[in-house]
Amino acid sequence: MGVSVVSEFLISYDGFIADEHQLDMRRLGYALVGLDHIVSTGLIGLTEFRFPKGRERLDLTVVAEPPREGSVEIVGSLMPAYQALQPAFPFLLDLIKAKAPDLVWDWLSATFKWLGGRKIEAEPHIEKCVEFMRDAHEAVINDRKDERKFIIELIESVRFNAKQVAMPVGNSSRRLLIKSENGEDPTEIDAAVAAVIRSKDDLEISGIQEINVRIDGISKHSGRASIEFVEDPEHYHYAEIKDPAVYAHGNAYVQALDSGRPIIVFARMTYKGGEIHRVYILATKEGDDPFSRAA
Repeated sequence: MGVSVVSEFLISYDGFIADEHQLDMRRLGYALVGLDHIVSTGLIGLTEFRFPKGRERLDLTVVAEPPREGSVEIVGSLMPAYQALQPAFPFLLDLIKAKAPDLVWDWLSATFKWLGGRKIEAEPHIEKCVEFMRDAHEAVINDRKDERKFIIELIESVRFNAKQVAMPVGNSSRRLLIKSENGEDPTEIDAAVAAVIRSKDDLEISGIQEINVRIDGISKHSGRASIEFVEDPEHYHYAEIKDPAVYAHGNAYVQALDSGRPIIVFARMTYKGGEIHRVYILATKEGDDPFSRAA
């Protein structure tokens, strides 16, 4: 008989209709399928130092928590049977039992930060995955660079699935939180990071910045805008306003456009080839709709 390892991880979609414990069924369905694939790929890769074969996957149960104010929280329970590992690597079973909860969180955090244009922030999580692989395969892996290279290739192999998980963010929900079993220090994917994950381009993204901008034009239906930085006038940038306040009548963005006065916003900037690609505006400094500024 195989030995079952049980651990849990949590993801939470917050904001927009998720505040009422609702998500678009199609987007949520794709997200759960993508999450299943990412977790299975990561654990197979990190424990066996190989890519999954075809549709190979681990047994993964994902359930939604009962409704609570302000989120759709999903608990994933891992119940993989490692029959094949027992005769060859009996020590690995105990290692997996001890490390699985944190390992899943580090793997998911590494994946979404790397693919979300935050590669520097992904490095500590990648290092944790490398350490696990060294402990699990010390006898067969001699080159630390090979381990890291393999993990990056493993992350890149689930890019499509990460897009599925990020699909509700910016549409049905405002952000996605990936939490460890103890719920501390969650990894956050906001609308800007989710857009980078879904992009076909290889983009980098900044942290959340306070910027003084002047709005040159705005679509009241899509939140798309043309802006210039007050400190760098006459250089216009394409922006997407992800603040739900943009759809309210007489909102601060429309007032700034009509008056020609600058407005201070919190935003992330994406970069392509070192140049600003797009600006994602998340909130105004004086807005009534607070949001988490955690990275």
